[in-house]
Amino acid sequence: MIARHTKLILAVLSLSAALLLVFMVLDIYNIRAQNEETSRLLNTADQATNQKVLSQSIRSFQNQAKNDIALLDNLILTEGRLVPVIEDIEQAGRSLGLQTKIISVDQPDNKGAEVSRQIKLVVETSGSWSGNYSFLKALESLPTRVVIDEARLSKEGSSWQSRITLSLYLFN
Repeated sequence: MIARHTKLILAVLSLSAALLLVFMVLDIYNIRAQNEETSRLLNTADQATNQKVLSQSIRSFQNQAKNDIALLDNLILTEGRLVPVIEDIEQAGRSLGLQTKIISVDQPDNKGAEVSRQIKLVVETSGSWSGNYSFLKALESLPTRVVIDEARLSKEGSSWQSRITLSLYLFN
């Protein structure tokens, strides 16, 4: 009787063990699939975080560069800033106690110049030696590119006269 029940118990236990094994294998595949989905979601979240950090870095760089870009824009002489620069040159001479006159503003033939154009400017001053010399130094110190093509300094009576030919470069 024990042998008969033993076979039945062994059969039921074997069947139960096989079912447990099948459920274990299915759970392992399910866990593996969930791990792959979790890894994929983590990678997506990491990419989104990296993109967010990169965009914040770019925004920060742009904000920091705004002042530099504005300063650079002020240094570049454009058509709209030509008249204020000429007025600044005249004002610099007057502030140094000189009689300052802009004799001519000329635009030589700038063939082939796609990016910049040259403007010739002739300035005459009359006043003290130190004023004329300081004016020349002030022209050299302008924030825009100025080339002093010619500078003549002469004394007439008690006053010093200068005639300065400048080249300014306008950028398109």
